[in-house]
Amino acid sequence: LLKKVIDDTENALKIFKQNLQEIKLKDTIHRYSSNYILTLFAIADSYHRMNIPDSATKYINKGLYKSYIRKDKYMYPDFLLLNGINNYLLKDYDQSLDSLYKASRLIQALKKQSANESYCYQQIAIVLEKIDKKEEAFNYLVKMDSITDINNYTDEKRQSYELIIDYYK
Repeated sequence: LLKKVIDDTENALKIFKQNLQEIKLKDTIHRYSSNYILTLFAIADSYHRMNIPDSATKYINKGLYKSYIRKDKYMYPDFLLLNGINNYLLKDYDQSLDSLYKASRLIQALKKQSANESYCYQQIAIVLEKIDKKEEAFNYLVKMDSITDINNYTDEKRQSYELIIDYYK
């Protein structure tokens, strides 16, 4: 995870894959299913950050299935969010919005504002902007802005604020 934080994503991916092999080799997928699910997410997210959505899809789908079966109320919405972003990269905007809307509802149901909630709104707005639903996109940008504070602000949100500025221009 530290390698991923310092943007050494390729080496982080290698370590995540080694971890996954260890989990499989020692047949601990069921006994340590949360570790397995977290590792799937880390691999999928790494592929996403490296802009390799086709490879990310395989791990996202496994993670969606495993987290759904396990009834993991935290990881399942995270996989849906990543699936929405991944489908956007694959230019499947309808599927992207479907996953993002579902993720948004599940994240809201947790009743604790998180960076993921505002990030989800941001991603919905980006997809809506792409398909020329500017007014609806703006509404999601406003939602994102209303829950963004110093605790959940990330550099990735800058793009959204640029869209808000463009809207008012």
